[in-house]
Amino acid sequence: MLLVNASDPDSSALATHYERQRSEAETLRVAVPMPLRETISWADYVRDIHNPLQRALIEHGWLDAAASELADAEGRMRTVSFGHSIDYLAVLRGVPLRIAHDPKRIRVPDTGASERARTTQGSVDGELALLAVASPPLVGFVANPWYRGDVRGGGGVGRPDVVRVSRIDGPTLEDCLALVDHGIEAERMGLAGRAYVDSGGPHRLGDAWMDRMVERLARAWFDVETHPQRGIMMHPMRFDAPVLYFGWYAEHLAGPMALEGFRFEPGAIAVHVHSFSARTLRSDTEGWCGPLIARGATATLGNVYEPYLELSHDLDRFLEVLLEGRTFGEAACEALPALGWQAVAIGDPLYRPFALDADEGIELRRASGASIPASLLVRESRRRLAAGEPVKDALAEAQSVGEAVRDPRTLAWAAYEAYSKSGDEGAALRQLDGFERLDTTPGTEVLSSLVAGAWIRGGRAERAVKVLEAALNDAATARVPGLSERLLGEAVTAARAAGATDAAERWSVQLSVLRAVESGGP
Repeated sequence: MLLVNASDPDSSALATHYERQRSEAETLRVAVPMPLRETISWADYVRDIHNPLQRALIEHGWLDAAASELADAEGRMRTVSFGHSIDYLAVLRGVPLRIAHDPKRIRVPDTGASERARTTQGSVDGELALLAVASPPLVGFVANPWYRGDVRGGGGVGRPDVVRVSRIDGPTLEDCLALVDHGIEAERMGLAGRAYVDSGGPHRLGDAWMDRMVERLARAWFDVETHPQRGIMMHPMRFDAPVLYFGWYAEHLAGPMALEGFRFEPGAIAVHVHSFSARTLRSDTEGWCGPLIARGATATLGNVYEPYLELSHDLDRFLEVLLEGRTFGEAACEALPALGWQAVAIGDPLYRPFALDADEGIELRRASGASIPASLLVRESRRRLAAGEPVKDALAEAQSVGEAVRDPRTLAWAAYEAYSKSGDEGAALRQLDGFERLDTTPGTEVLSSLVAGAWIRGGRAERAVKVLEAALNDAATARVPGLSERLLGEAVTAARAAGATDAAERWSVQLSVLRAVESGGP
């Protein structure tokens, strides 16, 4: 079901686009005039969203309920509900995002909520999940019977009564259209890219989620970059072909994702845990959810107010459901402990990021003549290595692609790592021959540093000098904060080890000038 704000032309345009792109799905569009604000009052929600939507669903037979002319204490239409036939409710851009706290609605007899849950503020989406429930509590939250796939009787709410809700929203209409299109592209051609997990947050529970996700991603053969230190991932670091990102705990977008021109791979799922990550979805810099969608993420999770970590989306369960090949709508619902609370799930509920395996994605691209992302080739090679194939055989298909590979530096470094782990250092270094001549793709700039280090460890400092010289002459290097300084320091060391004293002196002077400029000196 598509919920549209009839007062917002963008909302209707998005609904039309979605219906066209998802023509295989049976959809019901319900358009209701609503406020154009992101934050509304409880009175607004009941009058402009809850009651009109319930009536429309009953009229169309999607909500099996008997309506009444009576209202409960909050003004909600009284109904006797026997369930619903809504697979997913997709809330479209233009529908208000959150409900403000109303202290007058906290009545002593009607809540057993703990002190920190004694609030009426929450997400519109969280309340819509309880649309088929007769007069759910206004204060606090309701235990989600879908959480982790268990049927639980939280406050009399059973699984058939809960509506699975997600939102297609973002800073601009164009961002929302791209969200839909990129998800469908990833489903049809296979999800391609690398995974990044940033732990080191303020609470043990969140870090435990991150640690288990790293294990799950490794078992799914992903090339995973981790950052377990306190503080978020910062420059300079490797951040190429990002298609999966999970991290915490900063208030606003930062790190590699804040670089000018940064884009996620099609179909990307990116989640940064923070209490107010979805306070607004209209900004491409404030919080995380809006900025992530603006930079090409296809799906994300967030909170409109303070949810408390244990009541926000369980990221480990979220990833587990997705890796089973199920939809974003299922994963977001089964990962959420509390309904009628602070969470939002932003993405096409029908999106299945793992509908295809890596080998299927490779074959589809090969058949269509499209370039093949190195990340898919690496993932398939890792699967073969885990199955016991010799390194040469496991890498054979990946290396047979030749110029059809989209990002050859990534593939070269992965081949080096595979041979190095097998103990064949000579073969490992041969994978790096000519690395300095390979095209630099966004996020791979720092690989020059890793490759130079490999040559130095292999006793070939002169090769390291060539790699670093090419990197320092590459305009892409200057776009990554801190990378030029890092590479210059390594170049000085490599040049001295190679006996290239003139080059060492030249780079040493450049390094001194760069540091003086960055420190504000003359």
